[in-house]
Amino acid sequence: LKERSFRFILEKEDVMKRNLALCAVILGISAMQTTASADPVRGVVELFTSQSCSSCPPADKVFGEVILRGDVLGLAYHVDYWNYLDWKDTFSSAQSTKRQYDYAKSFHSSQVYTPQMIVNGKDVVAAGTPGDVFKVMDKASGSTLNVPVVAKIENDRLIVNAGKGSGEANLVLVVFESRETVEIERGENRGKLFEYRNAVTEVRTIGMWKGEDLSVELPKKEYLVEKGYGCAVILQRVTDEGTPGEIIGAALVSGLGV
Repeated sequence: LKERSFRFILEKEDVMKRNLALCAVILGISAMQTTASADPVRGVVELFTSQSCSSCPPADKVFGEVILRGDVLGLAYHVDYWNYLDWKDTFSSAQSTKRQYDYAKSFHSSQVYTPQMIVNGKDVVAAGTPGDVFKVMDKASGSTLNVPVVAKIENDRLIVNAGKGSGEANLVLVVFESRETVEIERGENRGKLFEYRNAVTEVRTIGMWKGEDLSVELPKKEYLVEKGYGCAVILQRVTDEGTPGEIIGAALVSGLGV
């Protein structure tokens, strides 16, 4: 009986050891995932889209898959120039349309269209698949953001720090609705249900960067976002015409707690 009890104790210890080892592996994986999610933003993808555009749903889906990569900041700008097609895009704004027209001026183009994806403020990509976007982002022509930007909430204040670099750029605050499912009741996409990611609701310049370390603090009333919304900061050059140029730094705001 004593021998059986001793064997039982040993077997129980072995099970406990295996469980502890398994927990260690799980914790290790969780730590790796946490680290990965905290990796710096290495690319900014801006999608110009519309719920009234029959060609946009595939691009909206690709955009969502690109965001899942984890190190890409995706910003969806819903334009308002398709709203006459019997359906008003629930996220559309004149500000989003103006941003796309400003990009057209930057690219010396005479037209705008949807869907359109722009990577890091300088490369236009036809988003057939997520791989198409990543290929553009990985080009040697400079897809890596080279100015470090950190943005976080501390004591109800938004603190943004941009590191050193060369030239000048605008420090831009972008607020977006993280995820929402919308049923399209009329228009070209009538009767369909789509999930939309990172639909931009506000874009605002909060500082000027001139190649030196820059720190900006905003009180809660200046950055307030509601539950279900996200917030990001991008560092973007301005062209000689005053239109958006290359994005050289970006960060998701951490610690929102919403």
